[in-house]
Amino acid sequence: DMFSEKETTLLEAIAMAGGFSDAAHMNGTRVIRTENGKEKVMSIRVSDITKKGLKGKDIPVQSGDIIFVPESFF
Repeated sequence: DMFSEKETTLLEAIAMAGGFSDAAHMNGTRVIRTENGKEKVMSIRVSDITKKGLKGKDIPVQSGDIIFVPESFF
């Protein structure tokens, strides 16, 4: 059935990888995706998803996506 292959969202993927570290700058999260041979970088403010409830920003990740979470310096 069409629901057996559920998409994994950005936050689910981060959770599966062990979650955000204490030093993570969550709002600096970027998803790097290659489409048609071109690299596309999407910046995601995680607090918009977690604190503001904007679920549409929790995008489905695709095979080959690179999720980058920089460290915070504060």
